Amino acid sequence: MAKKISLATKKKILEKVKELCVPAHGCTEIGAIGYGVAAASAQIKGDIKKVDSILMEVSPYIFKNVMRVGVPNLGTCGIFMIGAGAAVIADPSRKLEMFSSITNEQKQIAQELIDEHIMHIKIPSQCEPVHVKTIIKSGKDTIESLIEGVHDNLVYVKVNGKEINISKNKSSVSAKNNSKLNVNVDNYTVQQLIDITNACNAKELEFLPKLFQLNIDISNYGKDNLIPGSYTETYKKLMSKKPSVYEQMIYDTAAAIDARMSGAVLPVMSSCGSGDHGLTASIPQFTYHKYSKNNNLTFLRSLLLTNLLVWKIKSNIGSLSCMCGSVIAAVTATTTCVAYQMGFKTKQMCDLMENLLCTFNSNMCDGAKLSCTHKVCTALVSGIHMIELVKKGYAIKPFDGIVAGDINKTLLMYRKMSRENSNKYNLSIVNGMCKQNIKI
Repeated sequence: MAKKISLATKKKILEKVKELCVPAHGCTEIGAIGYGVAAASAQIKGDIKKVDSILMEVSPYIFKNVMRVGVPNLGTCGIFMIGAGAAVIADPSRKLEMFSSITNEQKQIAQELIDEHIMHIKIPSQCEPVHVKTIIKSGKDTIESLIEGVHDNLVYVKVNGKEINISKNKSSVSAKNNSKLNVNVDNYTVQQLIDITNACNAKELEFLPKLFQLNIDISNYGKDNLIPGSYTETYKKLMSKKPSVYEQMIYDTAAAIDARMSGAVLPVMSSCGSGDHGLTASIPQFTYHKYSKNNNLTFLRSLLLTNLLVWKIKSNIGSLSCMCGSVIAAVTATTTCVAYQMGFKTKQMCDLMENLLCTFNSNMCDGAKLSCTHKVCTALVSGIHMIELVKKGYAIKPFDGIVAGDINKTLLMYRKMSRENSNKYNLSIVNGMCKQNIKI
């Protein structure tokens, strides 16, 4: 029986989910760079082709996530083309959907900016994980913009040192991840998030399937447009003639991530700043519900809880960190919520989460790229196996590794690991990329 939850609490949590889940075209780090550069470029007086220089100062976290991921409509990858394309588009109102469209003429001008060597990159060792500072020099003018804290948080735009009014473009989510609703997930235990979920009715949750329909659409696109040699195309060859629900969950999720990472010209619904998180958190829920034909309210609640658990885990490991959020946060959350659809009780779900975190604790983030599909789907396979083990009563003993016997305490241990190691690890990744002479 659901615990008594106030209407005010439910309302705040549901509004928060709407803040956490926003549409994005392509990788959200691409969107953050595009938004920041466009916000500055919109202030240029005169021809963009006469600009003297465009400097993009991005965190190591941002840098590693834009190097090998396809950009919708650009037909290529690389930070210089992202910055140059956004400078030419110069439409900050698009925010994270900067590359929802771009003309051939705009692409040509962007390439000319690159060819003229006016595009520059700087990677500071000490800054916020989400940090994109743009400095454009054009004649006597210097224009600056700053994205920081979260991907769509435009902190300021300055022209010759004077800040201009950008209130219409500011994110509704603050850099501290405590929104204008004053909702902080650290104030809620995992068990309380489950209680809140159980207290929600179908009417209150009816917005969720509509919100995440974008992700079903890109999954279908990915299945209709298989990439030769990709995880999805290869996995299809392994599937049974009559796929199990688990096989279908993996295939549907893989198709969406492959399509997104290759630069498909379709938006996705992100979760907690990541499109892959949004895909991983939603698609297995839809697929399991479709195959199991379970209660619609249970499905709606599972879709809500998945995003709440992603939020909870991400609040501990960081919005961007050395840890793979798509695996550690999104796969842990979505696997737990498939179990929720199966009827797992709160204690079983908490055990499952700890078992999964123990399994995934070595998953490091080495940037956004096509092989993210491999990482997510391999983790889903492990998650499915763990569901079956927990059904039989299996739970890792407290302190056998990074497991406290209390999911909330275990997450605090992850917080400590991430905060103490993320900067060093990410700098190592970036240095390795630069030594490999990856095209930027």
